[in-house]
Amino acid sequence: MVATAFVSGALLASIASGVALASVKNAMPAVPFGGEAAVAGTPRVECPPGLPADLCTQLQAAVPGDLPSGMPTALPSGMPTAAPTVLPTTMPTGPIAGLPSELLAQLTATQFAKYEPAQIADMTSAQLGQLSPESLAGMTPAQLAAITPNAMGGLTATQIAGFPPTAMAKLTKEQLQAISPHAMEGLTAGQLGSIPPTAIASLTPAQLVYASPGALAGLSAEQLGVFTPEAIAQLSADQILYLQPQAMTRLSSEQVNAIVPSALAGMSPEQFAYLGPKTLAGVKAVQFSRIPSAALAMMQPNQLKALTDKTFAALTPDQFGALPPAAIAYIKGDQLSAVPNKDFSSMRPEQLASLKVQVMARFMPGQVAELSPATIAAMQASQMKKLIPAAINGISATQLVVLPPQTLAAMKPAQVSAMRPPTMAAMTPPQLQLLPEKWVKYITPSQVREFSPGLVSRMSLSQLRAMSGATASSFTPAQQNALTLAQNLALSGVR
Repeated sequence: MVATAFVSGALLASIASGVALASVKNAMPAVPFGGEAAVAGTPRVECPPGLPADLCTQLQAAVPGDLPSGMPTALPSGMPTAAPTVLPTTMPTGPIAGLPSELLAQLTATQFAKYEPAQIADMTSAQLGQLSPESLAGMTPAQLAAITPNAMGGLTATQIAGFPPTAMAKLTKEQLQAISPHAMEGLTAGQLGSIPPTAIASLTPAQLVYASPGALAGLSAEQLGVFTPEAIAQLSADQILYLQPQAMTRLSSEQVNAIVPSALAGMSPEQFAYLGPKTLAGVKAVQFSRIPSAALAMMQPNQLKALTDKTFAALTPDQFGALPPAAIAYIKGDQLSAVPNKDFSSMRPEQLASLKVQVMARFMPGQVAELSPATIAAMQASQMKKLIPAAINGISATQLVVLPPQTLAAMKPAQVSAMRPPTMAAMTPPQLQLLPEKWVKYITPSQVREFSPGLVSRMSLSQLRAMSGATASSFTPAQQNALTLAQNLALSGVR
């Protein structure tokens, strides 16, 4: 056996520096072992070209026999010593789906953005879930479009928050539906506002529940208009409050009809002002009663006209009192008749004054009775003439005394006769003195008997002469004693 010596340090240094070994062959044919011939015939290593003589001698001395066949003739330029644990500064050239989890988590936004969409399409839900929000911030629209719906299901809320809004513009309805409801918590207003309406239309009720109110502030009218009624039904009062007022313009009556009443309590005045008449036509009574009074203060005439009688009847006193006079002016007779009596207690003077005269004919006794003295004092003569006799019967003494004399004087005969005696007796001298003779003619005996002596003493001679015989005969002794001789003579003339 031929012993092989160790190569000297100088030789190893030379080889390590890049000197390639030449092919090895026998220096001379083999001879029988022993003697000079044997020594002379010992196989020798042929030195590579350019190897210094002294190093060649060392090599031949260290390796007296043939090198094993298949020995490489050149050393590799850079042999790795272990698998990398940190990403290199340059991009990996292999598929992203093939990176270990620890390397996926280290990707930067710049690195992630350089992967081709075709490579992104190979990622699984688990792999996509390894990416950091910081790396996802580098996502391009084309990359997001390449993510499979199944892979989208692995995203978390914090990852979703990292998506750039520009990329969200490529989100498909299948991808959006695949996002878990809890992950929707990460959406921002800018992101949600960038999602195409075609995708928004597929938003599920379960997903909408987890969308933050702040995110919903990014919705446009076109986006909100494609929400399904089932999704709209999940909106809370806080979510409603954050919707942009302009976005409310595209809500359909079916959508509004689906909003739970408690959610409508979050509506702002600005939002209500943007609801179209057709939209409000779909509002149910139980919903309308929950709209804040401050919001109803923004009601426009065309909005009010669109309300059904049943819906209008659901107004609370506070809501009714908040309606602007400009809208009140367009109340229809059937709507007014449907309003509960108690609601009229909150009617303001300017509201009553704005009512059209033809609507006044729909006032019921109980409704008139609920009007505050300050409100009924705003009634105009043209309005008073339209009240039905039964409504006049609802006027109380405290209401009558504040009516302008001109308004009271506009009453028709049937209205005069319908007034309750105690109410009639509450007239003030200025009111009484303006009563026309045709008005006095219809004062009934029961009414005049309620007049105080002081009040009848203020009646003019023409008024006394205009009384019916039955009424003139109904004066009490105390009333007659309060009259002057001329007044008694005028009264006697009609008895």
